[in-house]
Order: sequence, then C-alpha cells, then structure tokens
Amino acid sequence: MSKLVYDAVITQLRGEAQEALAMIQHLLETPPLQGNETHVRVIKEYALSLVEAEGAMVTMQQYFGATYAPAPPPRVDTGPPKVITPDMSPTMREAAAAQKVKASAKKRKTTTKKKES
Repeated sequence: MSKLVYDAVITQLRGEAQEALAMIQHLLETPPLQGNETHVRVIKEYALSLVEAEGAMVTMQQYFGATYAPAPPPRVDTGPPKVITPDMSPTMREAAAAQKVKASAKKRKTTTKKKES
C-alpha cells in the first residue's frame, strides 16, 4: 500500500466519523417529533457508524501508521548542557539544605552512640 492510499483511507474514515458525530449532535439538539420512536434509533445508528469509522481509523494507524509516519525532525545540537547552580535553583538549594540536615543528624547520632558505649 502506498502512502497516498493510506492517507486516502485515513481521510475518508476521519470524514465518516466527523459526519456521524455532526449528525448525532444535530439530532440531540433537535427535539424529536411527538411519538417518534425512530429518533433514538437513528442516533444509535449514527453512534455505531461513528464507532466503526473511528475503530477502523485507529486500527489502520496501529498497523500501518509507523510505516507511513513522517520522519522525526533532526535533533538540533544546542551545545554543551547548561550547568545549574544552587543560586539558580531554589529546589537545588532546598535539597542541599536537607542533605546537610540529614548529615548533621547522622553525625550526632553516631557521636551519641559512641559516648554511650
């Protein structure tokens, strides 16, 4: 299958789905005629058409989408990575402060155990 055929299939399925959705929205906004039992049935038929078209579209994309997907754009090298310092990042400052507190607590704990021995 060529990319042109694949695109045509996806476009037609998308169009069918949009048509069914538009009809459902129109029918939901339009009050049914008095005693008209077909209103609900017609909405249900369009809902089934919507599900069928969307399901077929998703299936086509799952099986063949990777084959015809556009190539990702080339990665632009922005140079060396930027070095973040604690002055630039409040989160880094908080993490450093928390590490200091943990280290001092651990030091006190080991000193207290040595004194008790």
